[in-house]
Amino acid sequence: MRISHSAMETFKQCPHKYKLNQIDKIVEPKSEEAIFGSYLHYILQWFFENDHRKISLKDLLSFFEKHWLEIKYFDIKNQKEKTLNNFYFDEGLMMLKNFYQKNGHKDVTILSLENPFEISLNDSNNQVHIVSGIIDRIQKSQDRYEIMDYKTGKRLPTQNKVNQNSQLSIYALAFLDQWPNINIKDLDLSLYFLKFGEIIKTKRTVEDLIETKSKILKTIKDIQKEKVFAPKPNNLCDWCGYKNICPVFKHYQPKNSIEKDETNIKHLMDKYFDLHQKRKNIEKEIDNIKSKVDNYLVAKNLYQLESDQGCFQLNDLEDCAYEWKKIKDILKPLGKWTQLIKIDQTEFKKIMREIPEDIRNQINNCKIVKNKTKIVTAIHKSENSIFKNGDINKNIQNRIYDDFTDI
Repeated sequence: MRISHSAMETFKQCPHKYKLNQIDKIVEPKSEEAIFGSYLHYILQWFFENDHRKISLKDLLSFFEKHWLEIKYFDIKNQKEKTLNNFYFDEGLMMLKNFYQKNGHKDVTILSLENPFEISLNDSNNQVHIVSGIIDRIQKSQDRYEIMDYKTGKRLPTQNKVNQNSQLSIYALAFLDQWPNINIKDLDLSLYFLKFGEIIKTKRTVEDLIETKSKILKTIKDIQKEKVFAPKPNNLCDWCGYKNICPVFKHYQPKNSIEKDETNIKHLMDKYFDLHQKRKNIEKEIDNIKSKVDNYLVAKNLYQLESDQGCFQLNDLEDCAYEWKKIKDILKPLGKWTQLIKIDQTEFKKIMREIPEDIRNQINNCKIVKNKTKIVTAIHKSENSIFKNGDINKNIQNRIYDDFTDI
């Protein structure tokens, strides 16, 4: 199984929410608070990537303001997209001013920003599981290392809560997996609460990390044996993006008046057919235009051509096959080969997500490129916004999230 800390916490909070998100793959609309937090993470990543000691407070705040109006969230109650409340703009400026005063010229060595990780764990049946995630910042000051995780929440937890924080324990595991020669005694784990300008630090021992691995494997086992995934009502339900489809709140769902009005339904049907026909005509014209541009890029061997409104990109698409006998030898010791008795590309992609990176590399070495095809992609300038669907646009900012991209 491939899983993240947030997915495990979701399962503990509400198994039904876990099923909707992780199994049914229904995207949860992000809350206003979550999108605000993502944006501040992006701002601070930019700040440190461009050498924080050389950036003025004015430049930092200008960068924050630059993309503000691009940020939108989906209002679940009103079922429409909205820009963030001005409260968050003022809050963001205040947080960044305070952050700059304390960190603007601090002499630290940044080891990584938005660092993706994968931890391989074997259960009692020798099944391999992958825990993945991203660490906001890893830095070194003198002879000590520090993992820093930003928080934009409205509450400041107690020291005891931070000492028990499972996310930081997983980060410590990931850090030692990537830098195994560093002593855990030299590692600090910190939560930076931007609203309060406070850093709460904690540490972990070798025994703590052994216990963390055990807890992860227990949660994975609980998920694997779960059959019902029943909803678990709690005090977070009002902020859940799945509330409108949750069976617990089914009796709160407003009935759609359009379903009762046959006249309106027939009007919508006629509108549908009209728009459908127009779309067919437009798509035909689009295909004709795109074909001409595609042929031009291929003939000139141009890998990118820009216009006032966007660009076309030329890419190589590989048609590949695999040497399945070699792959059998690789997957069989992991107990994964039985899932591929019948070669199934969907199941194969699922397995590739669930195995360690070194094993994925071995399998990719068994790939045979049969032929290459050139494909052209059209990208409108609106798609180049730094924010897309409430998250950092992956086409602009190469940030890897919990979900592993297809192979």
